[in-house]
Amino acid sequence: MIYQNLSFEQRLHNAIGAQEIEQVKAWHAYTHGMGYSKEEWDAIWYRGEDVTWAHFFGRMVGWDEVWYGSVVNPEEGYYERYCSHILNYKGASYFDARSVGCTALHCLASGVIEVAEDGMTGRSCYLTPGTMMARMSPNKRRNGGFLWERYGSDFAYDTEDGKWYYFHEHVCPDIGSEYGTKNWAMEMYDQAVTGRSPFGPPPEEAEGPGGPGEGPGVPEGGEGHGGAPGGFRPKKPKGTMGGPPCTDPGPLHNNASMTQTVQNTVPWPEPYKTLDDQNSYAPGHNDITKRYSALKSIVKGGVRL
Repeated sequence: MIYQNLSFEQRLHNAIGAQEIEQVKAWHAYTHGMGYSKEEWDAIWYRGEDVTWAHFFGRMVGWDEVWYGSVVNPEEGYYERYCSHILNYKGASYFDARSVGCTALHCLASGVIEVAEDGMTGRSCYLTPGTMMARMSPNKRRNGGFLWERYGSDFAYDTEDGKWYYFHEHVCPDIGSEYGTKNWAMEMYDQAVTGRSPFGPPPEEAEGPGGPGEGPGVPEGGEGHGGAPGGFRPKKPKGTMGGPPCTDPGPLHNNASMTQTVQNTVPWPEPYKTLDDQNSYAPGHNDITKRYSALKSIVKGGVRL
């Protein structure tokens, strides 16, 4: 045990930290599934240069890039979808625009949580069998689907306010399909025969509306279009996979197939001393000291947002 030399106070700090990490994870599962991006990112995410959010398409790095990809980018899709709904459904204007189209329920299963010996970071890995329901769709047909993912998450302890915050997230989708209209096993067979993945568009295809990985494309012009803190609106490099612009391009995870070996993209965390490239879901982005103060998060470059 690497924790055997810790004092009682240090062990208590780590034990409470594991419980708080579990609560932060649950808050994410709810708010992310409902499309409440601002409520999630304002409340539970660490603000700094090494904060990351990753999917199969790549890893967004830094608060500005992640805010754009996880809040601004998906909300554009939410509101576009909402505008089409209010034309097709009477009374749709009374619903929250962000969650009017689809509600996702992320179940958190088989969780493993470890807090570092130094007490400054924590790590978790969860299986996430989920179900999704479209209350209203453009084709006026209710539908639903399921997906099976794995979450690898790193957390940081803020000594200023004594709270734990999300630091890294790596989402790894394995299988998923619609209820009653498709056969996910047949899709997997078709994928093996045709080479087309059922998850995420290939690089040459346009992106559709929705959340991270399927949000609207970034128009020409790069920064300065508003939205994220500081008016940050990054350009998406040509030839990259579907999804918002990413500092670390994918693929970072492959969907389940009939021929590949089992992936260990987000392995269970082991007892560890401190967050480093050997104990992290975002290698190369593990400096928790590169954080923004509460003031810097709302005032950047002398311009109040």
